[in-house]
Amino acid sequence: MVKDYLHKVKRRISVLLTVIVLFNLIGCNSVNTNHKTLKWIIPGEQTESFYRVNEEINNITNKKLDINVNFEFIRYEEYANLVNAKIESGEKFDLCFTGYLDSYQAKVINNKLLPIDDLLQTTPKLKETIPEYAWEGAKYKGNIYAVPNIQIAARSTALVFNKELVDKYGFDISTITKTEDVEPFLKILKENEPDVFPIRINWGIEGFQSMDSDCFREFNYGGVYIVNNGGRIEAISIDEYEKIRNAADVLYRWYENGYIRSDIAMTINEEEELKDGKFGVWFETYKPGVEYQRKMMTGNDVYAVQISKQYMAANDVQGAMTGINKNSENPEEAIKLLELVNTEPEILNLLTYGIEGENYKKLSDNVVERNKENTFYSATWLFGNQFIIYTEPQQSEDIWEKTKEMNDSAVKSPLINFTPDLSPIKTEIARCNEILSKYSCMHYGTENPENYWDIMSSELREAGIETIKQEFQRQIDDYLNNN
Repeated sequence: MVKDYLHKVKRRISVLLTVIVLFNLIGCNSVNTNHKTLKWIIPGEQTESFYRVNEEINNITNKKLDINVNFEFIRYEEYANLVNAKIESGEKFDLCFTGYLDSYQAKVINNKLLPIDDLLQTTPKLKETIPEYAWEGAKYKGNIYAVPNIQIAARSTALVFNKELVDKYGFDISTITKTEDVEPFLKILKENEPDVFPIRINWGIEGFQSMDSDCFREFNYGGVYIVNNGGRIEAISIDEYEKIRNAADVLYRWYENGYIRSDIAMTINEEEELKDGKFGVWFETYKPGVEYQRKMMTGNDVYAVQISKQYMAANDVQGAMTGINKNSENPEEAIKLLELVNTEPEILNLLTYGIEGENYKKLSDNVVERNKENTFYSATWLFGNQFIIYTEPQQSEDIWEKTKEMNDSAVKSPLINFTPDLSPIKTEIARCNEILSKYSCMHYGTENPENYWDIMSSELREAGIETIKQEFQRQIDDYLNNN
C-alpha cells in the first residue's frame, strides 16, 4: 500500500511540474526571457496599474518585434540629473526622454545620444509619419539624435479664464485679443470677489502678447532676446526692448490696483489654489483641447482665449523627443520600437487609457470613455505621436486634425534648427543672469520700473550685455547667410 501511495504522489508531482512548465511556455509572465528586453526611461511617477499596461505592451512587442520593453520612471524634478548620471556611468538602457526637462542639445554636445540618421533608413514608416519640419528641428549640425514626439509644436499664448466667474458676471471673452484686454475683468473680480486673486501672473512679462502682432520671440539668454520682427531676425537687450518695458509697467499698475496677490514675491507654489478655483485668469500655452486638459488636471471648467499667432521657434520641436542612449546594446531594436509606437496606435492608447474593459470602454472606433472607478492615466506626449490616440467624449473628435493644422499653418522660424554657441559669451551670460535675478520684481509688478530700470540697464551694460547681443547677431547672420 505504501508503494501504491508513493507511486500516486510521484505521478501527481510529475503532472504538476508539467503544468507549471507549460504555463511558463505559454508566456503568462509579463517578461518572456526568450526575448531581448529594452529599457525605456521616462520622467514621472509610476502607478501600480502601470505594470498591467506594461504586460499588455509586451504582448504586442513580443509578437511584432520579438522584444520586451520595461519602462523606468524618474521623478520630474530629479530626471535631468539622474538620467545623465546613468548614461555617464555606462548603464546600458536603451531609450530616454529628452527635451524641456533635460536639454537635447546638451545631451548631443556631451555625446550622450546615438546619431540615428542611418538607423532611420531601416524605419521608413517612422520617417514618413514625422513631418519634415520636425526632422529639420531635430537636427544638430546636420545630424539627428532623437525622434520628435509629435504633438503641439506651434507656440501660442492663451489667457485661461475661470468659467464660473466669467459666466457669473457675463464677461464677453470675445473682446480679448491681447493681454491688456483682460483688465476690465480683473477690475470686476477685485470689486466683487474678495476670496479670488484676479490674475495669476505665472508667465510674468513673457505673458504679454497680441493677436495683431507679427513679432515673435525665439529665445533669450542673459537678458538678450532673439526676435523675429516681421521676418527680420534681431538680437535685442532687455533694457532696450520696448514691449518688455511696457509689460513691466502694466504689471506694476495691476499690482498697485490689487489685481495681483500682495504676497506674490514670496509665493512658491500656487497649484493647490489653482485647483481650488482661487484665480480668475492665468496664462497657458494655447492648443486645441486645452480647456478639457485643464479640467482633467484641476476639475474646474475654463475658457481659453488665444492671444498670439502660432509660431514655431528655433527649438520648439526639441521640447519633447526620444533618444537612444549611446550605451545601448540594442539600437536597431530601439529604433524599430519607436517606429511601432509612433505609427501604430495600440501601444500609445494603452499608455494613454490603459486596458480596454478594465480602464475604459469604446464608444466608437476612435472615441473612448474612461472607467471612473478604475482610471488609468499617463502623459503620453512623453512617449510619442499624439495624433494616433483615441479621443474622449468631452473632446472634439477632430482634435488631432486641428492640432496638426495648427502646426502646419504656424509661421516657421528661419532658425528652426539653429543652435547658438554660448561658449564665447558664457561669462557675460552668467554675470547678466545674476543681475537679472536681483530684478525679479519686473515679473511680479511689485516695484515701479521707473525706480530700477535705468540702474538695471547700467549694471547689465557693465556686465557685458552688449557683447552677448553682438555675438548672437553675428551667429544668426552667419547661419542665415549659409542656409
